[in-house]
Amino acid sequence: MKDNRGFTIIELMVSIAIFSLMITGMTIALMQQQKHFKLTATAVDMDETGRSALDFISSEIRIAGARQGKTFALTFVNGGSQPGAPCAAVNTTDAGTVDSPPDCIAIITWDITRGMQGGVLPSVVSSVEVIQSAPTLVLQLPNLWFPPAGQLLNGDSVTPPTPPTLLGFRSRANLCSPNSGVDCSGNIKDCSDCGVVLRVSTVNTGSQTAEIAGSVDRIIAQNFQNTAYASFSDFITNDFVRLIVGQFSEMSIVKATTFSVNSTTHELQIEQDLNGVIDYLAGGSNAPGIMDLQLVFNLQDSDGGITKVGVPTVAVDRRFSDFGADPSLVGRQKDISTVEIYLLVRSEIRPQKITTGGRVGVKTITQLGDRLTRMTDHASLGEGFIYRIYTTTVYLRNLATEQFG
Repeated sequence: MKDNRGFTIIELMVSIAIFSLMITGMTIALMQQQKHFKLTATAVDMDETGRSALDFISSEIRIAGARQGKTFALTFVNGGSQPGAPCAAVNTTDAGTVDSPPDCIAIITWDITRGMQGGVLPSVVSSVEVIQSAPTLVLQLPNLWFPPAGQLLNGDSVTPPTPPTLLGFRSRANLCSPNSGVDCSGNIKDCSDCGVVLRVSTVNTGSQTAEIAGSVDRIIAQNFQNTAYASFSDFITNDFVRLIVGQFSEMSIVKATTFSVNSTTHELQIEQDLNGVIDYLAGGSNAPGIMDLQLVFNLQDSDGGITKVGVPTVAVDRRFSDFGADPSLVGRQKDISTVEIYLLVRSEIRPQKITTGGRVGVKTITQLGDRLTRMTDHASLGEGFIYRIYTTTVYLRNLATEQFG
C-alpha cells in the first residue's frame, strides 16, 4: 500500500524556517544592491557636477592666459561669494577657525572674437576719440561695431551685435605699473602698456557713442596707480587723457566672466560682462551642491621662489590671503604661473549616516585654500552627507606679457 502520510508539524516548521532564511537573505541582498546602486548613482552625480564645473573654470582661466597680444586682467576676492553680490564681500582674516565664504574670481579679457570674419567688427581701433570728458565721459565708437541689419558677409546676413558693456583701452606709447615703487624706465619687464577697463553706462546706437557715468566704480581695472581715485574727474584729467587719449592707443570691447558660489542654494554662479545677470552652472538644492570654491595662485618670484596667494597669511613664508594683503603684491597678477582650483561638492541626499557608538560620526575636511579644517557637522555643510574634493592646477606659462589690472 502507498504511504499517504503528509508533512509533520516539525518538518513543516523546518521548511518554513529554511524558506524564511532564504527570503531574508534575498531581501538583504536586494537592499544591499539597492543601497550600492544609490551610492554609485550619488557618486556619479557628484563626479559629473564637480568635474564639469572644474573643467569649465579651468578652461576659462587657461584660455584667458593664452590670448597672446591681448590684455588680461584678473580680480580675485578671498571669500568674496555672496548671493546676489559676486565678488562684493571680503573675508581675508580666516585662519582655519572662522567660516570663510567661498572665493570669487572675475576674468577680464579683450574680445578677440571680433574681426575674425573678413575684417568686419574689428576687435580694436587705432585711436580713442573723446567727445566729452566731464561730468560724463562720452566716447565715439567705430561705425563698424554697428553694422546695419541685413548686411551680407560671406553670403550670410549680419546680425547687429549687443552694445558693449565693458570697454578696454591701452596705450602703445606709455608703460605703466600699478606698483608705485616700480620705475618702468629701468624695469621694463615689470611694466606693461598703460591700460584700463571701464564699464559703459549707455550706448547710443544712433550717434554710435558710449557714455560712462562720472563715478569711480566705473573703473573696473587699471594699472595707472595702486590707489583708488578720489573722483572720476581726477582719473580722466590726470591719467586717462594724459596716457590714452591723443596717444597711439587702442580701444576694444572687453569680455568678463565671474565665478562665485551662492552659499544659500549651493550653486556655482556665473556672471557675464558684469551685467548683473546671474546664471547657474552647477549644483543646487535638488542636485549635488557646490559647498566651497577656493583658489590659490602661485607667483613666480625673481629669485626663483614661489609666493602663494589665497592661503592664510604668513608673510615670512611668502604666503598671503589676497593680492591686497601686502603692498609687495600690487600688480603681481602678471607673475602668476599656476592656479590651484578646489571645489567641495556635497551629495544631494544623505545615503546613510555614519554612526559610531550610537551617534552620528563627524568627518574632518582637510585644508582648502584659506580653510585649514572644517567639520561636516558645521551648519553650513550638514552631517550625514557624502563630501568630495575636486582639484586641478592650471598652468599659465604662456600668459601674455601685456597685462594690467
